Amino acid sequence: MTRIISCVNQKGGVGKTTLCANLAHALASLGKRVLVIDADPQGHLSQHLGVVDDPELGLFSVLQEEHTLLQASVKVTDSIALIPPGRQLVRLESVHMKPGRGLLLRKAMQQAALEEFDFVLLDCPPSNGFLVVNAIAASKELLIPVTPDYLGLSGLSKMAKQIKRYEQVMGDFTELWIVISRFQRRAVNREAEQKIRFYFGDKVTPQVIFERAATAESPGHGMSVLQYAPNSKSSDEFVALAEQISQRGE
Repeated sequence: MTRIISCVNQKGGVGKTTLCANLAHALASLGKRVLVIDADPQGHLSQHLGVVDDPELGLFSVLQEEHTLLQASVKVTDSIALIPPGRQLVRLESVHMKPGRGLLLRKAMQQAALEEFDFVLLDCPPSNGFLVVNAIAASKELLIPVTPDYLGLSGLSKMAKQIKRYEQVMGDFTELWIVISRFQRRAVNREAEQKIRFYFGDKVTPQVIFERAATAESPGHGMSVLQYAPNSKSSDEFVALAEQISQRGE
């Protein structure tokens, strides 16, 4: 069964796009087939994966019910396909919600033949608007990157409350993953990590993603860190995270 995971956090700068791009390649390195959906109008995930030109087709045309998900997809590697945002996706970022409008992406996924993919990863914008609602409603699992500092803790607290509201409407998610990202060996980061693990327990992945130069440099080359620096510690961290997510989900 295809596992659908939204990478969400209403706070910006926590590493959602970095996590999605590198996790996709890490899962592919484990033999998984991955569809990545860039639900952020900025299109940074697409750029990170080497799709610099903004294709006319994309998530916008899917949500407008003009094309299917697979029609709007772009091949990244033999194991990874991408749905770019599309040039006009920004028009939907603050669209007025109406009954049924939050289920457009779920409907598109149900109509598409996604059985060829083991995972669908959605990179969401830092908001709670139309695009995020559609992504979460289409997902069975949530992946929440959080920076280990005061603002990261505050954002995670607000995100947890928001998730409870979604679950009251849609039921519980099968998995909730909290990933500590942009970690540095500083006292404030270690203290924040302890608090996150104390309050959220086994929802926090054992693997921490460190702030490293290779991870920061790879998007500029249109590559994941696994392609840019395959023998780096950063690459090892994302593969370890992919193994944890893959094994626990199964």
